[in-house]
Amino acid sequence: MRATLEIAGIGIGPANLSLAALCEEAGESSRARFFDRKPAFAWHRGMMLPGARLQCSWIKDLITPIAPTSRFGFLSYLADRGRLFAFVNAGFEAVSRAEFADYLAWVAERLPGLQWNSELRDIGFEDGAFTVHAGRESVRARHLVLGLGHEPSLPACLEPYRGTHCVHAAEFLERTLPLARKRVAVVGGGQSGAEIVLHLLRMANPPARLTWISRRSNFLPLDETHFSNEHFTPAYVEHFFSLSVERRSELLREQRMMSDGISPSTLRELYAEVYRLQFLERGAPGPRLLPGRSLVACAMVNDAFRLEIRAEDTAIREALAADVVIAATGYRTALPSCLEKLRIVRDPATAALQLGRCYAAAWDGPPGNRIYLQNAGRWSHGIADPQLALLAWRSATILNDALGREVFALGGTASVISWSRNAEHSVLADSCE
Repeated sequence: MRATLEIAGIGIGPANLSLAALCEEAGESSRARFFDRKPAFAWHRGMMLPGARLQCSWIKDLITPIAPTSRFGFLSYLADRGRLFAFVNAGFEAVSRAEFADYLAWVAERLPGLQWNSELRDIGFEDGAFTVHAGRESVRARHLVLGLGHEPSLPACLEPYRGTHCVHAAEFLERTLPLARKRVAVVGGGQSGAEIVLHLLRMANPPARLTWISRRSNFLPLDETHFSNEHFTPAYVEHFFSLSVERRSELLREQRMMSDGISPSTLRELYAEVYRLQFLERGAPGPRLLPGRSLVACAMVNDAFRLEIRAEDTAIREALAADVVIAATGYRTALPSCLEKLRIVRDPATAALQLGRCYAAAWDGPPGNRIYLQNAGRWSHGIADPQLALLAWRSATILNDALGREVFALGGTASVISWSRNAEHSVLADSCE
């Protein structure tokens, strides 16, 4: 083994890629190593649909909000690719997912300390440091940073049928699905489901019948108005973290459409396609749109899926047949089994991983050795945590805490809203003076 590192990162998605970029920017890359089982950087390949766009601003890239002059920012990428002026002239409302993925891969190519083809074999703790065995290497590190992302989650009734004709949205473009002239059901009313439905409607050889099922009351838009976007700021994360578990749970339910809704531009395009098929195209069956329904059962009958759905408003059940099922049903946090020996603590009330202010998990070990979790803090830090919006700020928070000094200044947390009585400009305090 080599000398003890400060940080060993497991998984190289956007989260740990941001941390690696900050390490390089701060001249600390020799003190950190990052491991991933993939042969090279890849991000959401199964969902790189034509025209799919990010739901947050390109300026919230891997590093710019913390180090605006960094050579790893999105503007530097555009300049290096020779299309900065063209990008500005295009006036895009949002960056395409494909272009942002290319940016991420561009950064990955320029960072030392990223180890590919290095599947995690084991993690232990001995003599004051973590031991990480990944690929053919073994390293010691004072701290771990887990950026493992999320695993696709299917409804329990679909899980037994996962395969050639039943897939998660994350695999959509990586599978050869028999779609032309087939009965296709898309389950899930978020952005991924909407993008897949729009793609299917525009196919040269579309499905014979397309059904879109969502348990939400309608195909609801993303709430991306100005005051709602204040929930995606460091100031609000600090406020959210200070609240009780009960209040956090209430707020997460209330704020769901600020992170899980469908982009208004996608809804606009979808509605236009549905209108065209239903009213203008002769003999072209429009899609069957079924919001307010929950998928409750699935069975195979005569080589087809028999889906049973229940109306949320009336509790009436109905059945429909499908040859292909695509589940746009979200993701779940998953930790590798070898971490069980470290006994990471979960919150007894929510079963969520119990994270501190700087994203370190509670675990059965010395407090001076920390296990940081990226993308696992929705219950502790709010709706911004699984999103791209605060990648750079969260990574800088972790790096400062791991190195025990202010590598990057994080004081720029001003908000136009006073979130709590401890806010710098308390309305109540001003009125009582």
